[in-house]
This record gives sequence, structure tokens and C-alpha cells, in this order.
Amino acid sequence: QDKDVLILCESIIQMAHKLDIQVIAEGIETQQQLDILKSLDCDYGQGYLFSRPLPVDEFELLISGSFIGAHGTPYV
Repeated sequence: QDKDVLILCESIIQMAHKLDIQVIAEGIETQQQLDILKSLDCDYGQGYLFSRPLPVDEFELLISGSFIGAHGTPYV
């Protein structure tokens, strides 16, 4: 089944690129998922691997470059 999912993702990404459409993968939770999507030339991604859902005020700080994460590291 994992092989089928991989084939489906690869096909969607290739089809989108042939139509000059950029692809955003949603729900990325692990580094392995990110690595696979990168190898398939996925353009963008979002998910818990990068950040938990944020309240508006924290999101605004994040995009301004002023947000400090839970471990004291800045998100940029």
C-alpha cells in the first residue's frame, strides 16, 4: 500500500508540473515524509514537522521574523 501511495504522489506532482502548477504537500509530520516529497520534486510543504497551528498573533510574529519557538530557537 505504501508503494501505491508513493506512485500516486509522484503522479500528482508530475502532472501538476507538466501543467506549470506548483505543488504544496499538506500534513507533513516526519523527516522521512519530507525527504520523499523532496525527492519527488514537490515544491512546498506544511505540517507539524515545521510548526503546530498558531494563533494569529504568534503567526504574525513568525512571519515578521520575531517569533521564538518553544526551545528558545527563532523561527525564520
